[in-house]
This record gives sequence, structure tokens and C-alpha cells, in this order.
Amino acid sequence: MTRDEAVALVALREDAFRRADAHGLAATYTEDAVMLSPMFGTVTGRAAIEASHRRLFTVFKDMVIKTDPLIFEADRGAQSWVGHATHTSEIFGVPASGRPFEIRGAFVFEFRDGLIAHERRLYDFTGLLLQLGILKAKPQ
Repeated sequence: MTRDEAVALVALREDAFRRADAHGLAATYTEDAVMLSPMFGTVTGRAAIEASHRRLFTVFKDMVIKTDPLIFEADRGAQSWVGHATHTSEIFGVPASGRPFEIRGAFVFEFRDGLIAHERRLYDFTGLLLQLGILKAKPQ
């Protein structure tokens, strides 16, 4: 996969994300893709990845992510991002809090046959849980 092809694929993914199009997002993955996510665990296969995106858009209906340019070499890429949303649905057994939050993270991709074959999501999961009130921080 060339850098231009990877950038174009990630742009398609970003467009689908902006439209909360779980099916369109899933189409950017291979049929046997694996996605590692702090929120959803290990998700295997395009259909399961689509379902995880549907869940994400249910829990965080107003999710907006701003991405940085893709860093690319050979068949691997990485992209940092910052997201903003409101906790509008139950997650981890915790009812919707209505709290807005900001989260930062990165996607690490492995590409195969012009699609994403493996994705590792890295994000400030602790910060998210603190902002949603799921975890409590003890002040110094």
C-alpha cells in the first residue's frame, strides 16, 4: 500500500466517522480484521467492528474527533486525535451522566490489501472514566 492510498483510506474512514456511519467505517477493514480497543476489548471481523462502532455512536451520539495527519511507513500507520462528546447512554453499567468530555488518543494501523487489517486504539481511558464520574480521583 502506498502512502497516498493509506491517506485516502483514512480520509474515507474519517468521513464515515463524521457521519456516524458504522457500516461505512466497517468497509475500511478487511473481513478478518482485528481491532484492539480499551472500550470494546478485542473485536474480530468486519461485522463485529461495525457493531462496536454502532455502540460507540449510541453511547456518544455527538462524538466529534479531530485527527492529525497520518504517519505512514510500509504497511503501517499511526494517527493521533482528540475527541469531544457527551455521555448520553449507559456504558460499563453506568447510566448516562450527560457529562461532556474531551479525550486524546491514537490509532495504530496495519494495512493489507488496501484496507485496515489490524487496529490498536490507544487513549486516555482513565481520563475518560474520571470525566464521566466512573472513577474518582483523590485530590493531593
